[in-house]
Amino acid sequence: MKSIHLWVSGLAETGGIQHYSWCLARALRELYPQARLIIFSRNDRPGTHADIAGAEVRCFGHYPGKTGHLFFPLAGLVAQLMSRPGLCIATHPAFAKALRWPARLGVRCLVSAHGIEVWGEALQKLKTALADMTGIMPVSDFTRGVLIREGGLAAARIAAVPDTVREDFFLPGPKPMSLLQRHGLSLQQPVLLTVGRLYASEAYKGQDQVIAALHEIRRVHPEVRYIIAGTGDDEPRLRRLVTEFGQEDAVIFAGFVPEAELADYYRLCDVFVMPSTGEGFG
Repeated sequence: MKSIHLWVSGLAETGGIQHYSWCLARALRELYPQARLIIFSRNDRPGTHADIAGAEVRCFGHYPGKTGHLFFPLAGLVAQLMSRPGLCIATHPAFAKALRWPARLGVRCLVSAHGIEVWGEALQKLKTALADMTGIMPVSDFTRGVLIREGGLAAARIAAVPDTVREDFFLPGPKPMSLLQRHGLSLQQPVLLTVGRLYASEAYKGQDQVIAALHEIRRVHPEVRYIIAGTGDDEPRLRRLVTEFGQEDAVIFAGFVPEAELADYYRLCDVFVMPSTGEGFG
């Protein structure tokens, strides 16, 4: 395979799909070291993206508004016409709308599918484009089932490719003293944890449900603490809920957790909780 094109929403941004994209880009470099890997990033800006050794990254985040939405797929399609890549992969299903045309011309186009962005009404808007893809890679059997049942898409072209984990990094271990001290916790204190972006558009992740349940939880475990890791525009609403439910002493907003500390936060908690209605890989 001489060249591979990878379409991503972003590499430097936080979020599951963004991290998935970064991991996939690294995997492609390892699997096809001789291939020319070109990454088209919708939201990254030049000089701010996460570098992938040996890959060319073309960014479109510096274009304002609709201009970026136009230039991003246009540049990707022109590049395909010029270089005819052996494979094109999009890590967000919305890009299938643009990729349906090269797919019809014989370019092998694969698209990833995660969760809520291919469920319900969203799927109905995408299913025609998804049907033109060479293959679809949902991250779970559940999402695969949704695509087949609700989208009427051919099962033979849909293969579940589960999200991966860095097994050398995410290892069990004792609660880290540094985080216990940072958050004023005792070693015996039960800790609940949710990790996720606090965006109003992603309120389905359910942090508010846990906050509402704390009163009942504390009847049994009065010393429990609930750590919310992440930042976003929905944080003020969640903080108001904490006050309304009188749980100021039980809820800790940890803010953005860097990658280097993420495993330690998982070790810190006794229960990871995310009562989400929109996770495709729950």
